[in-house]
Amino acid sequence: MRKRIILEGPDGCSKTTIAYHLSKMTSIPHYQSPHRHLINDKDVTLFNILKYGIHEQLYLAELCDVSVIYDRFFPSEYVYARVYHRATDFDLIERYDKWWNRMNGIMIFLDKPNLDKVDHLVMPEMYQNIRHEYENYKLFTSCKHITIDTSDQDLDKQLLTIISFLKE
Repeated sequence: MRKRIILEGPDGCSKTTIAYHLSKMTSIPHYQSPHRHLINDKDVTLFNILKYGIHEQLYLAELCDVSVIYDRFFPSEYVYARVYHRATDFDLIERYDKWWNRMNGIMIFLDKPNLDKVDHLVMPEMYQNIRHEYENYKLFTSCKHITIDTSDQDLDKQLLTIISFLKE
């Protein structure tokens, strides 16, 4: 069975580090959008990616029956559009969520209660709002998911938790 994984969470919670190591451990390729730095941009780029790019990626993953690890995906659009009051299509995000669920895709939410480093994208006063919207998304999603607190920075423990979750 193919593994389709989305890693989500606020900035600075080790998504990229975990995606890299998880990819190495499982031989599942990981993808990180080159547009991830546009999270609070009011431009239409992210909306167009949501409307066209994500649809194509979901279709391709399903058609080719591939395993993939996404370092951020459509749940980020839900969260950051709400936090930064950007126009988006929440109905489309819901359809993608259901599609991901039909493909047996899972979501791994990484979290840190506090922003413990300077982040060039997120102002510290926005961090808790981002965390709150991820909590809202967890209530919204139909996908199997887990939340891992990465505050302890124990990568081995976090990867072991993820691997155990993948085996369930």
